[in-house]
Amino acid sequence: MNDYSELFYTLGAILVFSIFTLSSGRTSRNTSQQMIRADIEYRTITNAQNEIEHIRLINDESEMDSSSSNYYFKTYPHTKTVIYGEQHQFSEDIILKGHAYYLDETPNVKRYKVSVTAESQAVSPKISSTVDFIKTFRKN
Repeated sequence: MNDYSELFYTLGAILVFSIFTLSSGRTSRNTSQQMIRADIEYRTITNAQNEIEHIRLINDESEMDSSSSNYYFKTYPHTKTVIYGEQHQFSEDIILKGHAYYLDETPNVKRYKVSVTAESQAVSPKISSTVDFIKTFRKN
């Protein structure tokens, strides 16, 4: 009977070790997926923020007016290819969408709300980041 109990203990230990191994493998895979998604989200936020930085430099109010021929977002959405990696071996397409809304006007300033959305479809479900900005123009 003693021989069988050692066999059962050995089989039990093998089973427990297998369960721990499978569990750690799943955890490692989930961690890798989360890191990849976080990287992609970082790139989408960075690209949306870059567009906002371009908009900050705009001095012509007509570029915020959607009825104007100079409207900044009239060619949107557009796709931007981002190349990354230590040796620039990876690329990803990010779709940029944007619009500007008239908010309000005071005797001294006119304000527009600008929203830029960057979207990556590199993973499923897609990752999307929106950055909002209030663009103010001073009246002369």
